[in-house]
Amino acid sequence: MATQTLTRTSPNTPTHAPRKRLFTRKEYHAMGKAGVFAPNERVELLEGAIIAMSPVGDRHSACVVRLNRAFAGLNIANRTLVSVQSPVVTSPASEPEPDLMLLAFRDDLYDFGKPRPQDVLLLIEVSDSSLEYDGEVKLPYYASLGIPESWIANLQDDRIEAHTEPTPQGYRSTRIYTRGDTISPTAFPDLQISVNDIIPAQPNPELDTQNGDDDDNPEQ
Repeated sequence: MATQTLTRTSPNTPTHAPRKRLFTRKEYHAMGKAGVFAPNERVELLEGAIIAMSPVGDRHSACVVRLNRAFAGLNIANRTLVSVQSPVVTSPASEPEPDLMLLAFRDDLYDFGKPRPQDVLLLIEVSDSSLEYDGEVKLPYYASLGIPESWIANLQDDRIEAHTEPTPQGYRSTRIYTRGDTISPTAFPDLQISVNDIIPAQPNPELDTQNGDDDDNPEQ
């Protein structure tokens, strides 16, 4: 009978534990050009990890449209630029894609490079099923970059959560705005936006059934 001798590794013997394979922005974009991601696949790069994002649901999409419309209707010409679902370069291994940003105005309109954290005056994430991830992962990350103000359009609770005073550990101040309230970006206190104009209506189950909608369209 064959026998096998098992030996225990000495505590001083080097070991090679499994580790994550992280990616740089250069590798991330090369993968995109090579067709690694499906044409409609929504991904973003955050601290070297490629994050697969949920499909955009109806209320998420409507909220982004409403945000864009709300800011477009204000007197912001030559004061700020509105960036919708576009990336911001935050490090050699990170390129998140917030739902909306107000950027510092530049005459070149960022023709020669994506915005950096110092260009962001306000960042907004629309959150439904992604609420926990946005609040516990992305929000502290944005604060650590020194982004002065971040909003979470919380579609689970129909409210806007405005976070200011960034620190390396997170935002120090949070204010909650619900239907009937008005909200203003800290950078532009003269701009008044109604929360009613941002948060879309709750879905009507009876109407969804009549339109042939089903539950295979998860909100993000």
